[in-house]
Amino acid sequence: MLFYSHEMVWSCKMRSASAWAPGHITGFFEICDSEGDILHSGSRGAGISLAAGCTTRVFTREKNAPDRPHAGVFGIHDMPVSKKVIELFYNKTSIPIPEGLEVIHKSSLPPGAGFGSSGAGVLSLSLAINALSDAPLSVTETAQIAHEAEVLCGTGLGTVLGDTVPGLEARTAAGAPGTGAVRSFPLVNGLLVMACVFGPLFTKKALADNKTRDRINESGGKCLDAFLKNPVLKNLMSLARDFAENTGLISHHVRKVLDLLDKEKIMASMTMFGDAVYTIVDENLHSRVLELFSKADAGHTVFESAIAEKGAYVIDET
Repeated sequence: MLFYSHEMVWSCKMRSASAWAPGHITGFFEICDSEGDILHSGSRGAGISLAAGCTTRVFTREKNAPDRPHAGVFGIHDMPVSKKVIELFYNKTSIPIPEGLEVIHKSSLPPGAGFGSSGAGVLSLSLAINALSDAPLSVTETAQIAHEAEVLCGTGLGTVLGDTVPGLEARTAAGAPGTGAVRSFPLVNGLLVMACVFGPLFTKKALADNKTRDRINESGGKCLDAFLKNPVLKNLMSLARDFAENTGLISHHVRKVLDLLDKEKIMASMTMFGDAVYTIVDENLHSRVLELFSKADAGHTVFESAIAEKGAYVIDET
């Protein structure tokens, strides 16, 4: 899926940088507010980083290039969280925003459906801008900007911290990279994330409901404690399902698919937050899961991804 693509061809040289960040599915979480301290705010919880993710390219023309357009940032007019990353980065570094800065996000993640599209977008953007600017900030400081943008815009709490590591992860202390704490656990090769996606369930809206927040916090911390006693995929999926049931957010579309998978003893849960069902299976179950998804209500799409083998990184700079 193309999250945003806007290509412009200039007749002059450009500087550019690209970075990639993984998608992410949160199994369960606990909201941790630290009033007035965004770097220590966020969530504790556990989830999976995905091989599907977001690549962000930023570029600008040479200062003395002819026919330069007016100063501004292009390509993110409808993406407030990306605008916030740019604002925070240039405020922190005191570097003037380059004239005609272009941003291209290319994502293979379903937007707004609990696959970490926002977190992957802002983290890859922050890394790319830092590379374009000759790396005035450390990788940790750069990731902190992405975390801060997510929290301020209400699009995520702990995704950025989870995106810094591959595979199965647990965020044991809330906050941004460098202040929060995350652990990564090994997984067997060949696992496939499969999801039946009906549409978005936007994080900002879900977290605005006090009853939902209370249910999340009643369950999330207990789930994390139980997971850390046995940090394996089967335990994650079992606890994630318990957590999803406790949130009270499961739609009738999602319930139907969960019931189909339950009958086959295929562990599954609901994405946080999204109107979607996911399971993590061996390749030998791929065709059977597709068959079960085909029985879902009309209007769904199928999403598939391997598990990420690395966290976010800079791809190149020129």
